Amino acid sequence: MITNKKYKLSDICTITSGVYLREPTGNDISYLQVSDLYEESLCKKSKKIAYRPQLEGHLLQQGDLLLVCKGTIYNCAVFDCEQRAIASTSFLVLRITRNDITPEFLCWFLNHPHTVSLIRGRQEGTGTPMIRKTDIKDLLVPIPDIERQKKIFQLSELSRRETMLLKKIADRKELLMNMILHNTL
Repeated sequence: MITNKKYKLSDICTITSGVYLREPTGNDISYLQVSDLYEESLCKKSKKIAYRPQLEGHLLQQGDLLLVCKGTIYNCAVFDCEQRAIASTSFLVLRITRNDITPEFLCWFLNHPHTVSLIRGRQEGTGTPMIRKTDIKDLLVPIPDIERQKKIFQLSELSRRETMLLKKIADRKELLMNMILHNTL
């Protein structure tokens, strides 16, 4: 039997809120919104803002996790952009402070349906539900050894890719069938 020690989320990472900006558009820094999570590349089509020295402390680092904190879908993504970026207030930014946990594993854990259900149970508000730092800081996270973390993440990525490929196959099969049927007219 494998037993993993569990740690509070606040003991394994810092948790900060994203930043609210009403900046003139620029071309220096990506200002990440929830819609950017669903792009092929997180920073590719994001809104750009002008750089100011006051923003320096809010710049994201490689491996930071972006947890959607507004709405009902609490997705998490690992920040891996080459360019400088800042998260909007739609995110909580989690920065891992330990070297025995990978960002990919923590992201997988936070995206797991069981964890999302726990987070959803802590949400506040009715119009636009949200979670705050204080709502998730005591969330318990099991930390297996690094090798097991990597294997869990790899397997989950393979499963995600399989699902995506099966959907593409089904879409193309439907398109082909519709073309064949239309050609029989």
